[in-house]
Amino acid sequence: MKFQPFIAALLFALTTQVYAEGVYVGIAGGKLNTETSVTGLTGTASLNEDEDDTGYKLFAGYRASNNFGVELHYADLGEASLSGNIGDTFISNGVTYGFTANGVKIVQETKSYGAAATYALPLNDSFSLLGKIGFHRWDIEDSQGFDEDGTEPFYGIGASYQVNENVAIQAEFERFQIDSIDVDDIDLLSVGLAFHF
Repeated sequence: MKFQPFIAALLFALTTQVYAEGVYVGIAGGKLNTETSVTGLTGTASLNEDEDDTGYKLFAGYRASNNFGVELHYADLGEASLSGNIGDTFISNGVTYGFTANGVKIVQETKSYGAAATYALPLNDSFSLLGKIGFHRWDIEDSQGFDEDGTEPFYGIGASYQVNENVAIQAEFERFQIDSIDVDDIDLLSVGLAFHF
């Protein structure tokens, strides 16, 4: 949450300082796949990486030409949970941890704020292949008060279909690298709409 004013200011600057015909905004959602470093669960301990297996993103960008552009995003990358009781253990990054109470459930949420250089390869008047590479600021918070953040690369590939002059349907695969105690990478396979002005 603490980065939202910063992203809002960037989005406002982007949409007010560039030529209108190159500006677009959009929303997309889809399936998440979270890679964690949690292993070696014992007893009744369980890891649920698919508790909230959907994610969404808001994005805004500027295409400087038919090929090159820049894009900003805010993404909700879902939840994962770890549950256990007294005596249960798990391993995270090579360190063994134990539960000290019964009925413990740790719920972890991940957000991402980023900027990328984009490339579009038009195949015809309607279809384009898409690519992007950039950096994102990730923020992880859990139900026990733990808060961790960092900056890592991310990239994506996809395709776009231009429905009309102002609306396009996009399908993308994006990998968000995350170097946290428990989470390694998060993949988002999404479908969304981009509105061009």
